[in-house]
Amino acid sequence: DEERDRAAAIRKSLDKLQDEYKALCDKNNDHCSMLDDLKKTKSDLERAIVQRDDRVAELEFTIRQHERTISELEQRWRVSEYAQETVGTSLGAILSALQGELLPILNSRDKQLKLYQEGHRINGPFFDVCIPPAANRPPSPHFKQDLTAAPAAAAAAAGGYGGEHCHDHSQKRPLQMTLESQSPLTLNSQPAKGDA
Repeated sequence: DEERDRAAAIRKSLDKLQDEYKALCDKNNDHCSMLDDLKKTKSDLERAIVQRDDRVAELEFTIRQHERTISELEQRWRVSEYAQETVGTSLGAILSALQGELLPILNSRDKQLKLYQEGHRINGPFFDVCIPPAANRPPSPHFKQDLTAAPAAAAAAAGGYGGEHCHDHSQKRPLQMTLESQSPLTLNSQPAKGDA
């Protein structure tokens, strides 16, 4: 019977639509409300077919609209996936380049910090400190200029103390952190009141 064949074809289309909407819903929750709309259309159509209602043609038109909507959404999703993939690749390249630039800087900072913790006196881009040197410590191989034996005048110009004067007073002076335009981080030992 022609009516049964028509109903079977409609149900098949609806099942296919429902599967496609479900797939879209799994990818993006924003599309899940359309799945509910389709289920309602499907139940309305089933009822109209059983009752041989005139609304069958109208509901078939609604189904075609659903099909167009799915096609548009899938196309948009493909474009979105491509865009995400492209952006991800670009970001990866940028991060890789940044890492190449940053790693030497971070390594240099870490070396200076290690020397500082070991008791070196360091003037560098990350630390400018006056701190007592470790006993019998050889010059650092990591830096071209080791300032352990820096004269008092050079140390005073950096805002700290040099030689034995630095050693004598370092434990009495708290290290203070100041931010200056020439250096990202400066640690200086400040003299106590009344000191010459």
